[in-house]
Amino acid sequence: MYLAGNDDMIALRFANGKNYETVTRELWRRLCSKARLAIDVGTHSGIFTLDAFRAGCKRVLSIEPHPINYARLVMNVRYNGFPTDGLFYGAVGDENKVSALLVKTQLIFVHAAGRMGMHNEKGQELPQRSMRLDTLIPKQMWGEVDVAKIDAENWTLNALKGMGGVLDHKPDLILECTEPGMGEFLKPLGYRFWRIWETGKIEEVEDLIPHNPNNNYNGTDEDCRNRFASVRGLPED
Repeated sequence: MYLAGNDDMIALRFANGKNYETVTRELWRRLCSKARLAIDVGTHSGIFTLDAFRAGCKRVLSIEPHPINYARLVMNVRYNGFPTDGLFYGAVGDENKVSALLVKTQLIFVHAAGRMGMHNEKGQELPQRSMRLDTLIPKQMWGEVDVAKIDAENWTLNALKGMGGVLDHKPDLILECTEPGMGEFLKPLGYRFWRIWETGKIEEVEDLIPHNPNNNYNGTDEDCRNRFASVRGLPED
């Protein structure tokens, strides 16, 4: 991954010999190894997209609304020799419309903090298109989506609601769980849930309860903000 000084905190971790969401990424790679089409929503500078291609996924749709993040995503995917025709500059949500992307005022760094549909006088609002996934993906390809990772900050439930007919085919899901309502939305579709601990375990849970970023789980600095949702269960090793 490209790193200009210290402008990308994820790439900087690798440069310093550290890692990023180790357990989540290992699960993602296992799911992508046999996937026909994987969706990476909120791809940032591309680590999950690169993982998907390296695991053997045939096609990846990567979605990123932040302009600086998207530019870095294109660089990283192209440098690693993977196709860039699946990169989408924009957001996905429950409507096809132009919304506001709230970003930090400094646009010279690769940020993870862009938030769709939010307003804050300390940030800067950029107009950004938001599309339903069942519009962005042709209907004849809905059944080819085998796995989706959605890391959309406050917008994850909106992205799920915009999947429409894609969810009828029951793709596996990795979700950043930061807001209520996702469990209630997915349970009627037959989904079960697992909490992903970056300290090393994945445990089945009854519901998708949002993580508390103020907690210091297991005495470490790792939180457990990611969840796995599936009708099939965890993939075999």
